Amino acid sequence: MTAVSVIKDTGRRSLIPPFADEHEELRATVRRWVETEILPSQDEWEERREFPRELFDRAAEHPELEAVTHNLSITTFRYVPPAIDRRASDQHALNDLNERILTALQRSGRAYVSNAVVDGRYVLRACIVNFRTASEDLQLLLDAVLEIGRSLR
Repeated sequence: MTAVSVIKDTGRRSLIPPFADEHEELRATVRRWVETEILPSQDEWEERREFPRELFDRAAEHPELEAVTHNLSITTFRYVPPAIDRRASDQHALNDLNERILTALQRSGRAYVSNAVVDGRYVLRACIVNFRTASEDLQLLLDAVLEIGRSLR
């Protein structure tokens, strides 16, 4: 008869995957940077409604884009082809299209955004934290989304 080993639950939990001490140091460094470089200016930036709000405003102005949310440096938006009802109760086709846009955009290497689901809408999520990001970079992102979206319809 073969012996069977049993793993007992010790109750100790760790992050998955198990991160090394260097990762925890990096997290602490990023946290300190956000606390000293971002948070002190947060109210001023929001009050002036300047960059990084620019991405949200540009998306809102374009007829094939829908600006969905904006908070701090995060803007969510999606591609909506002409003649598609962006308020339709069934968002499946638009969600699928934007998911394919995200995959193609990431594979192209032109920009990296993540995704979110807001009120049942699959949206592209851009988080602008690099202080060197320029207006031209924002336009390159939107142009890439538009180009890919038009090619996938």
